[in-house]
Amino acid sequence: MVVPVSTHPGWKNLLNGKKQCDFEFLAAKMTMGRLKILIQDHPGESTMQQSVEELREVFVKNINLPKVQRDLGKIFN
Repeated sequence: MVVPVSTHPGWKNLLNGKKQCDFEFLAAKMTMGRLKILIQDHPGESTMQQSVEELREVFVKNINLPKVQRDLGKIFN
């Protein structure tokens, strides 16, 4: 499985709340919670892009885990 590029709109949709996902992978769930607060406190395109990159990196580093693969399927399918 390949992790979509950071420019894929699914990442922003997830972080801005347009798409909801109940993550199985705890690190993704924790990262999402922190990033949503960061985006609320510091709205702007640069914060969003940094958040997308950080969230994507969590998935890239853990792509071999079945929970990560299932979570990616929930986000992008």
